[in-house]
Amino acid sequence: MTVSEIKEDIICDCTGTTYKKVQQLIDDGATTLDEISDATGVCTGCGACDILVLEMLEA
Repeated sequence: MTVSEIKEDIICDCTGTTYKKVQQLIDDGATTLDEISDATGVCTGCGACDILVLEMLEA
């Protein structure tokens, strides 16, 4: 799998949010899970994506 394919992958099945969208928010200044969640709805359903989003924030 290429990097571009990964960026288009869904990070949150509940909301359909992609890795690319989360990275865009981080690049635009989001620094917390709450900020990303407020903008996209990630981590408001089943919660399975929270660790993935936190890993992106730490990178």
